[in-house]
Amino acid sequence: MRIKNLAALFVLMAMLSGCVSMAGPAGAASASAEAPAASASVEESAASEPVEDPTGVVSAPPTESEIDVTGLKISEDEYPRVDGSTAMIPLGEAVAAVMMEKDRADCAQYAEFNRTYVSYTRLVDNEADILIVMEKDDQIGDYIKEKGVQFGLEIEPVGRDALAFMVNTQNPVDNLTTQQLVDIYSGKITNWAEVGGEQMEIAAFQRNSTAGSQTLMKKLVMHDTPMLSAPESLFVFDSMDTMFNAIADYDNGPASIGYNAYYFVTTMRSDPNVKLISVDGVFPDQESISSGAYPLGNDFYTVIRDNALEDSPERLLFRWLQSAEGNALVAAEGYSTIN
Repeated sequence: MRIKNLAALFVLMAMLSGCVSMAGPAGAASASAEAPAASASVEESAASEPVEDPTGVVSAPPTESEIDVTGLKISEDEYPRVDGSTAMIPLGEAVAAVMMEKDRADCAQYAEFNRTYVSYTRLVDNEADILIVMEKDDQIGDYIKEKGVQFGLEIEPVGRDALAFMVNTQNPVDNLTTQQLVDIYSGKITNWAEVGGEQMEIAAFQRNSTAGSQTLMKKLVMHDTPMLSAPESLFVFDSMDTMFNAIADYDNGPASIGYNAYYFVTTMRSDPNVKLISVDGVFPDQESISSGAYPLGNDFYTVIRDNALEDSPERLLFRWLQSAEGNALVAAEGYSTIN
């Protein structure tokens, strides 16, 4: 359950760290005056060579900073422009509430996220300062090269989500293997009777190529197997919500199957006509995703430009999100944590 009472979250963090300070200078990004002495003596590590990943995104290794981020808070004037994936909106609102000591209900304006692909492009174009986001698509690397920018992206995991498969509740199928999913979405399996269901043609919905859930589908399920070129009626270009509605409302209800971010379909959206199914015999939940038992789990990330200054609000927030306090907030919001 998401934390709506900000005071309760502060108590949770205080119990975790024992040194959270919420009294800092207004109008500036600041760190706790009660930080352990050891934190103030960390020397910057020697920078290693940046590494280019297969998508062309250069991720420079982050350097350690002498600035302790325990109890970090950021004034409204200096709060960075945060963008990200739809499923990360609740976390974005919670982060804003903690950083600026605002009521959660007043923080929606600080988490008006533009979805996965667009948020990455906005970071590259300096229209956003930091992301809380799902897996990047290969096209982001092409976008960076096309722009010819002189910086890379620092990407660090801060929690886990998963690709969850949904069917209509009228469908008796409760489990599919990863290979069956591959076969359904490559066109080898076309009827539910082939996987223990009723005699009806499968309506396999899929997302557009730049959607965050489509990136996870290719990475976690399809790998090198090309997806079937589905008719336009089975493509969902709009949003995660539209995919959800398609499974609930499709004319041939029991025949439909689709996929989405686990957090979105369990916390941000619900419908009595939609159910999640197990994959390889494991049902997705917080525990199975965190432990890795559910086979389609994947990290989500915080991302900044690698030229962000060490004392900039975005870099301090980037580091805070990776801290014990950040991890506590991820858990409090109902996301799976990184073990």
